[in-house]
Parts: sequence; structure tokens; C-alpha cells
Amino acid sequence: MTEIKRAQAAVRLGRNIRAARVKAGYSREKLSELSGLSTNYIGIIERGMKNITIINCQSLASALNTSIDKLLEGVFPATNESRNNKCPSGCILFNMAGECESKEH
Repeated sequence: MTEIKRAQAAVRLGRNIRAARVKAGYSREKLSELSGLSTNYIGIIERGMKNITIINCQSLASALNTSIDKLLEGVFPATNESRNNKCPSGCILFNMAGECESKEH
């Protein structure tokens, strides 16, 4: 994944997190309290300035009463579409080009 695509993904994820926070009626301070993450860190994530770990993403999803899947909606649209189109067997083993790498079929 190129640096530009990584940056775009971080911005999309940040927007999704912010939208979920606003929808829940939480301030950054409240989300910080519920998730155990600092308000500064949440702000950095919402602005797409830093990649988030899966553990921290789960903390935010739990605090927002949602799932990681919901937070990731639209973050990697081209990758998800190409994966779904390239392997009718529903495999989950893909290389960086989105091609199935399963040896089973």
C-alpha cells in the first residue's frame, strides 16, 4: 500500500470515528473516559494524522457501542471490492494486489 493510500485510509477511518462519536453525542473527553484513550490521541486519530492499532480501534468501537466493521466502512473500498470479485470461494488469503493466494483451489 502506498503512503498516499495509507494516509487516505487514516483520514477515512478518522472521519468514521468522529461521525460515530458525534452520533453518540459524546465529546472527545467523554469518549476518552469511556475508551481509556487520551483526548489528544482521539483528536489525532479523528484528523487522520496517525494510524491506529486494532486494539485501540476496538476500544473506541466498544465505547461507541459499535463494531470495528462499522468504523472501517468505506476505508478500503477498492481493496474489499477486488477481493470479493477475484475469489468466488470467499477466501481470506490475499496478496498486496488483492489476488487470492489460497492453495486449496
